[in-house]
Amino acid sequence: MLMATEHALTMPKASDWSREKWLTRLPEFSEFVMVHEPREGAEYAWSWRIQERVLNGLQQHLVALVKVGDVGQVRHETTHWVRFYPMYGGVRRQIRRMYRGAAKLWAATRKSDWPGPDPERLPAMIGFRKDPGVVAGVKRVG
Repeated sequence: MLMATEHALTMPKASDWSREKWLTRLPEFSEFVMVHEPREGAEYAWSWRIQERVLNGLQQHLVALVKVGDVGQVRHETTHWVRFYPMYGGVRRQIRRMYRGAAKLWAATRKSDWPGPDPERLPAMIGFRKDPGVVAGVKRVG
């Protein structure tokens, strides 16, 4: 996949790049879409997010579970989602926002503590582990 800035669309007409068919929508893969969004700080970064149609389905399901009030089912589903979805920055922000809303609804309707994972302490994908025995994808033997 080749990604380019909006300046790629304004290449001189004599360039080979100007004859390419450019897709301007964001890259999608399975249930995810890649977006350029702000981080917790001031800078922007590329990250994966759950597509809106999928996220809306998860939110509707979570609201239904909260309204039923089954503590075990809410705990099971919300913990499963945290383990199932890779917690890239964009996904983590989406899940955090969804769990905060559900926790507020739970507190308002059940008058008890939120049974799901703490929205402020979700896991994060921050990089890859370095294996000292692997160089350029090849494991040294001996």
